[in-house]
Amino acid sequence: MNSSLKLKNAVFYAYHGVFTEEQNLGRKFEVDAELFYNFTEAADTDKLESTINYVNVYRYIHDILTANKFYLVEKVAVLIARKLLEKFDRVDSVNIKVRKCHPPVGGLIDSVEASVQLNRKDV
Repeated sequence: MNSSLKLKNAVFYAYHGVFTEEQNLGRKFEVDAELFYNFTEAADTDKLESTINYVNVYRYIHDILTANKFYLVEKVAVLIARKLLEKFDRVDSVNIKVRKCHPPVGGLIDSVEASVQLNRKDV
């Protein structure tokens, strides 16, 4: 079975960026995380222990984003992808999108986004 669990637009406040103001004032980040794994057992049993608890995924992403400071949104996306594959054994691959909202670009912009897809064999 080809299946996935997706967390869409999880919102966090963090302190990543090249500029000192970003690192001191912080800003909003949004994350989409798609975890690919076989959840046939969960569908058959309807038991939480047969799947990946998305609350735990959300909290893990939160901890990654808020415990560190990085310059680049690309670094954040790859770190989340790698850490999710390390933490959740059931996951075969992940697709991660990280959006930095209203980045300082000298004009109006909604966000900048870094996207990465990693397989278990890539880590």
